[in-house]
Amino acid sequence: MCVSRYELYQAYSIVLNQSGTVPALSVLNDYDSNLQANFSLLGQTAMQSFEIKGGPSIRNGQVFVTASAVKPAGAPGTSPTAIPVTIVMAFNAEPQTPTFVVGNLADGTEILQPDFARSTQILSPENQTVLASGSYTYDSTSGVISFPNLMSNSQGQIQNCLSLSQPIIIRQPGSADTLLYPDAVGGAVWNPLQWFYVLDGMYPSGGAPVVTGNSVFVSCDVQRSDSRKPIARGTEPTLAQPTLDAGYPERHR
Repeated sequence: MCVSRYELYQAYSIVLNQSGTVPALSVLNDYDSNLQANFSLLGQTAMQSFEIKGGPSIRNGQVFVTASAVKPAGAPGTSPTAIPVTIVMAFNAEPQTPTFVVGNLADGTEILQPDFARSTQILSPENQTVLASGSYTYDSTSGVISFPNLMSNSQGQIQNCLSLSQPIIIRQPGSADTLLYPDAVGGAVWNPLQWFYVLDGMYPSGGAPVVTGNSVFVSCDVQRSDSRKPIARGTEPTLAQPTLDAGYPERHR
């Protein structure tokens, strides 16, 4: 059984039956307003080549994880340069049952999602996770769907398993596929990510974040430098910086 899974991925394409191909944004995008003034230095908003670095740290109901990524940067008309970034992420440490309103579903409806772990084409995954109607719970009165188990099987290897960072495809018999971002549904319980913070021009040095008091510390190697610097960030950064992008529905729009 799997109750929570969060996949990191870059922008890709989703093929829908009877609806064509639609683009999906990368899992995380850097919306720092400074990008508008320093595009050539800080790069684009979209990131790619994600990789988890080090283990997690758990404190006060949050799980802190660091990851590395790159994003293209460069002045207009020039060849882009890969800018390394370190990403600090905070997740809900207590998984909740993914639940959201989906409306009317016909008998035999399947829930699908591109599966990066079982695909070789990450820009257009050729394999999909498929959950048949018996693999999820649906209340026809309220139109609410829930996933006590994100996998199609209750034991064994974690495969054919939904990711809570991705949209889902609703495939009803005799109808065109519908792409749905559960994050955008009011009252949804879906994405466990609480906030993330991007450090430009830095590589994670490895190891788990250190959390003490209201601060989380990560160690980074600075690009084109032999120095290694500890970086501190509040565990609730929106309290100190209300304009910080805390979330997730907006990045899909």
